[in-house]
Amino acid sequence: SAFAEVLTFPFDTVKVYLQLQHRNMPSYEPIAKELELGSSHIGMKSGFSHHPSTIPFFSNLKHSAEEIYNNHGLRGFYRGWKPAVLRASLNNALSATIYKPVRRCLGYDDRNCPLYIKLAAGMLTGATTQILASPTDLLKVRMQADSTRTIREYNGFRDAIRKIYGEHGLLAFWKGLGPSMLRAGFSVAATLGTYDHCKALILQHEWCTDDKDWRLHFVCSMASGLCATTLAVPFDVVKTRYQSQSMHEPIYRSARHCCAEIAKNEGLRVFTQGFFPMYCRLGPWQIAFFLTFEFLHQELLGITF
Repeated sequence: SAFAEVLTFPFDTVKVYLQLQHRNMPSYEPIAKELELGSSHIGMKSGFSHHPSTIPFFSNLKHSAEEIYNNHGLRGFYRGWKPAVLRASLNNALSATIYKPVRRCLGYDDRNCPLYIKLAAGMLTGATTQILASPTDLLKVRMQADSTRTIREYNGFRDAIRKIYGEHGLLAFWKGLGPSMLRAGFSVAATLGTYDHCKALILQHEWCTDDKDWRLHFVCSMASGLCATTLAVPFDVVKTRYQSQSMHEPIYRSARHCCAEIAKNEGLRVFTQGFFPMYCRLGPWQIAFFLTFEFLHQELLGITF
């Protein structure tokens, strides 16, 4: 998980930038200092500040990447990588560990079971693990967002933890947990569930007879990455918008209100915003994760996942 996260983290940074666009936002429109980017962060100053900051209107993936590089260099793509690695390691270690026991609790002890059982097991697994991983998700994207601001809020990972906790308390780390759990549930369901099902179908039809073949793991990981992106990106957009608003002057009353306002003001197409960079990240991420995971699974346990 840690290896895959470091490898693909720049795509996640670009994705966050794209999802915070508003169609009606003019280029370089000043915003309140508390309004930050990302999927799990909120305004955190106890007193509202009016120091100007800017969020460029990135019209496309290429322009977004160019702006990040021109303003912050290569380091801009890795702002917040430490909590991201922590989150990925924690979340995916737990998900991969409890997925099969959850599937077993649903009445099936092997991969030759209906797809909906695998998706249900993944949904329950992802939603549960996100409760523990949510604080690291929040830290990751707040630090990503901080790199876009004129005046930096954080002087590193520890400083971010200290400021968030000192100004808003422990519960601030779980802001927006509801949409986070939905996104994680659908993402893990599509990731582990479809990987499991794709592997079973290929072996069942004898397109590949060796479940230790790396090519089997490669194909299944690409398919699971596409499914995970398709299911997760609408929830990711809502989560990003809802949790990036100012705590002191919130725009949205709830995740449902956020979803309705986005659809009303910007159309349904905006719910696919960031799909391409998200898949550019998830595709290689899944390959790196599952190939490494299957290798370690075989070496340590003598069996495949």
